[in-house]
Amino acid sequence: MLYIFKFRLIWVLNILLIGLLSSSAYCQPKKLIDLDFKNADVKDVLRVLAVQNGANFLIDNEVNGTITIHLTKVTFEAALSIIAQSNNLEYTNDNNVYRITQVDQGLLNVDYNNDLLTVEAKNAKLILLIENMAKKTGLNLVTAPDLKERITINLQSVPVQNALDAILIQANCVADKNGAVTFIRKQTANQSPFTITYQNDLLTIDAQNVPLTSLTREITEKTGISVVPNQDVAMNINIFLQNLPLVDALTLLCNTNNLQLVSAGQAWRIAKNPPVNSMGQNLNINYDSKNGLFDVEIQSASLAAVISEMARKADLDVVVLAQVNWTINNIRLHKLKFDKALEYLLKGSTFTYKLMNNIYLIGDGLTARPENSDFTTVKVYPIKYLKADLLLNTLPAIFPRQSFVLLADRNSLIVTASSDVHKLFSDYLSQVDIDDNQDRTAVIKIKHLKAEDVLKYIPASISKTDLVVVKETNSITVTGPQNLINQVKQYVEKIDQVNPLIVFNIMVISIQNSNNLNWTPPSGSYKLSNGNLISIGPTNPTMSYGPPTTTKDTSGNTTIETSLLQLTYLLDNGKAKILSNPTITTLNGYAANFNVSTKRIYPVSNTTVSNGVTTSTTTDKTLDSGLYVTITPWVADDKITMEIKPKISEYGSIPQNSSIPETTEHSTETTVRVSNKQTVIISGLKNTRKSKSIAKVPILGDIPLLGYLFRSISTEDVEEEFVIVITPTIIYDESDRDEATKKMTDKMNPDIKTELNDSDQTTSKDKTQKAPKE
Repeated sequence: MLYIFKFRLIWVLNILLIGLLSSSAYCQPKKLIDLDFKNADVKDVLRVLAVQNGANFLIDNEVNGTITIHLTKVTFEAALSIIAQSNNLEYTNDNNVYRITQVDQGLLNVDYNNDLLTVEAKNAKLILLIENMAKKTGLNLVTAPDLKERITINLQSVPVQNALDAILIQANCVADKNGAVTFIRKQTANQSPFTITYQNDLLTIDAQNVPLTSLTREITEKTGISVVPNQDVAMNINIFLQNLPLVDALTLLCNTNNLQLVSAGQAWRIAKNPPVNSMGQNLNINYDSKNGLFDVEIQSASLAAVISEMARKADLDVVVLAQVNWTINNIRLHKLKFDKALEYLLKGSTFTYKLMNNIYLIGDGLTARPENSDFTTVKVYPIKYLKADLLLNTLPAIFPRQSFVLLADRNSLIVTASSDVHKLFSDYLSQVDIDDNQDRTAVIKIKHLKAEDVLKYIPASISKTDLVVVKETNSITVTGPQNLINQVKQYVEKIDQVNPLIVFNIMVISIQNSNNLNWTPPSGSYKLSNGNLISIGPTNPTMSYGPPTTTKDTSGNTTIETSLLQLTYLLDNGKAKILSNPTITTLNGYAANFNVSTKRIYPVSNTTVSNGVTTSTTTDKTLDSGLYVTITPWVADDKITMEIKPKISEYGSIPQNSSIPETTEHSTETTVRVSNKQTVIISGLKNTRKSKSIAKVPILGDIPLLGYLFRSISTEDVEEEFVIVITPTIIYDESDRDEATKKMTDKMNPDIKTELNDSDQTTSKDKTQKAPKE
C-alpha cells in the first residue's frame, strides 16, 4: 500500500513539473529581430534571417530580385511574411524546414502574323518568352540555362529582329549567332570603359586605356573568331575605329601599338614585334657625326623606336609622347639633317614636332586634346564673303573637323591645330573666300499675286531659308549669290501673272406655287408699266426684257429681236418677286458668298441641380433660315468655270417636349463653264411653308370678341421656288473694273439676259439633310 502511495505521489509531482516547465516556456517572450539592408539580394536577406532565428531555409533557384528593408524588433514570422509579400514569394513549413518559392504572377501573350510579332509580357520569365517566340516564328532561339530574369514589355506588330533586339536590351542580354542558331545569354559586364559592336561582318571598337587581354576576349565573344594575345603582351590599348572588316581592324590595332598579327589557322594571335636595333634587318640607321647627316633605311619599324635611335646616335634630347604609336613600313633617306629627316618620317601621320629649349617634343599635332597643347595654336579666321557655317560644312576631308569651331555671330571660325594645319587652311581660305561668291540682297516686287502665296509656290530646289516676305510692299527679299537671285527672279516672272477679277451680277427670284403655274405666253410684244417691252416669238416662245430693239431683214421688213424667258412676265405680273440683286466681286480662284436669310430667336429653358437645389434658366438660341449661295470661279482662255453651291434651309414643326423647331436643308452642287458675260440660271430649289389668311366682314370683323363671329382663318401650304440668275464678268485691269462698276451703279432695273447655259461640263448633286432636334 505504501508502495502504491509513493508511486502516485511521484506521478503527480512529475505532472506538476512538466506543467511548470511548459508554462515557463510558454510565457517566455519570443525573440525579436532587426534587419537593415539596401539594394541587397533577396536570397542574402533570407539567409541572414535564417541564421538569426536558427531556422532551416530551402530557397528555390528561381527566387531572385533585390530588396531595401529596415525592420526593428519584429518577430521571425513577421519579418519572413514582409519579405515574401514584397518580392512575390511564398513559403511553407514542413518539419521545421521553410521552403521558399517564387510566385509566378506573370502575364505572357505572343502572336505572330504577317511576319510581324506582337508581345505582351508582364513580369514574365525570359526563358518562356524566348521559347514562345521560337515556336511562333520558327526561329532557332536557344537560351542559356542560367537566365532567371523576368521581363515586362509590350510590342505591337513589329518585325521579329526588332522585337528580339528590344527584348535583349530590356533584359540586358546579348545574342550570339552561329549559323541558323541564335544563343541568348546574359551580357558580360565590362570591367573597363570600352564598347565593341560587330554587325554585318564589320567591327567597331571604342577603347580607352583597356587591357589588351580584356579587349581580345570581348572581340572573340562578339565575332566568334578566337583572337589571343601572347602571354608576354601586357599593355593597355587606346583605339577608336568604325565599321572595318575583322582582319583590317586587328591589323590596324597591332600596327598602332607596335605589335604584329599572326594567323593561327582559324584563329589570330597577337605578338610583339621583333626587337629593333641598328644591327637588325628592320632598322638601319647610320650617322655622320662630322657633318651631322643621317642615312636611314627602315622596313616595318615603330616611329618612336626610329626617332629614339636617331636621337641616341646624334646625342640629341628627344621626348616622344605615349600617343606616338605610328608604324613606318618602308622608307630610305640619304644624307639628311635630323630636322629634315624628322619631317619625312612624320609625313602621312598626324604627328608633328616642336623644338623647345633644344629638346625635340614629338606628339599628335592634329587632334585637339589637352596633352597636345604644346603642338597647337588657336586662331580666329573671319570669313569675308561666304557664310561661316556653309564653309565649315564643306571642309575637305584633309582638315580635322574636330579642330574647327563655328563663331556664328561674328561669321568666323576658331581653329585649334598645328602650324601645318593653319598654313594649309589659310591657303584654302584664300582660294574659296573671294568676292565672286559674295552674297547680295535683292528685292523682287510681286505685281499681281500675294507675296506669301508666291513663297509657298517656290520649288524645293530653291532654298527658302534666304527668302523673306515683306507684306507692306508685297515683295520678297533674296539674300545669297547672284545665281540664286536670278533663279528666284526667273521663277517669279513665270508665275506672277495677272489674276483677273470676276464680278457676279446675281438675282434671286422667288416664284410662288410654281407647280400650279400654267402660263402660255401670247404672241407679239407686251408693254410693261415702266415702258419696256417683252417681245415674244410666234414659233419659239422666248422673250427679251428691256427697251425694244429692231433689225431689218433682206426685204427691208422690220422685226423685233427675241432672246429668252418667262421670268420677266412673271415679275411684272406679281407671279414672282426679286428677293435680292447683289453685285459681288472676287479674285480668280477665290470663293464668293451671299445669302438671303432670316434669323429667329427661340427661348430655351435649362434646368440644373446643385446641392439639392434646382435652378432654372432661360437662354436665347438663334436659328437661321433662307438661301445661301457659294460661287468659286476659275478663268482660262476667257472661259469661266464656276463651282456653284446653293443651299436652302427652312423651319419645320416644333417637336414635342422641345421649344425650338426642326430645320431642313436642301442643297445642290453644280460645276459649269460659260463665256464672259454669259448668264446661268439655276432653278428647282423649292421650299414649302405654311401661309395663314384671315377673311372678315368689314367693321363687324374688327369688333373685340364679337368679331370672331364675322371672320374666318384659313391655312394653306405655299410652295415657293427659288430661281438664281448669275451673270459673271471678267475684269483684267482697273479701267475695266471702273467701267463695270459704273454700269452696275447706274442701272435701275436688272437686265436679265436669257441665254441658257450650254456648258462644257455640268456636275450636279442633290443633298437633303435634317438638323437634329434640340
